[in-house]
Amino acid sequence: MESTLYIGGKAINVSAKLKALMLYKRQFGEEYLDRYVQIQKAEGDTKKLAEDVTITAFRIIWAMAKAYDESIPPPDLWLAGFENTDGFLQAVFKAQGLIAASTGTKKEKESSREEDAKITTESYLAAAVKAGIGYDAALEMTIGELNALFEAMIALSESKETAKAATQADFDSFKNMF
Repeated sequence: MESTLYIGGKAINVSAKLKALMLYKRQFGEEYLDRYVQIQKAEGDTKKLAEDVTITAFRIIWAMAKAYDESIPPPDLWLAGFENTDGFLQAVFKAQGLIAASTGTKKEKESSREEDAKITTESYLAAAVKAGIGYDAALEMTIGELNALFEAMIALSESKETAKAATQADFDSFKNMF
């Protein structure tokens, strides 16, 4: 999913694909989705929380812009290129909406499989490569598309029946068909 955000009167093209999450993790050393959940659960010092939200929002917008356009400079230089931050809050809301939309709207299915396995940027890439999609193509997929891929791979692995040896009764029932 791609869109244009406006900060300080500048148009910023962004992309909400796996590539943005990968760039975020490479640049800042943490999973964006984990950080987002931490912020959602945070309590206490509102000044510190506001600072964390602002920093995280800036970082994900930078990563989304970099995913759209590889020529975007490193975060500190990119931020220095803004004369002001008018419209930053609206850009944050729009960026969050793009990420939410890219993850799909399906609610998590309850299942008997282990829920402990943490899904990371690397696990999305590994699943895509295992499915034969390839690294470069996976980076262009949305999280929702990759979630659907995960679900399909899990369904396939759970539905595979094991072959059994045929018995004489099986052969006899086959002969009786003709």
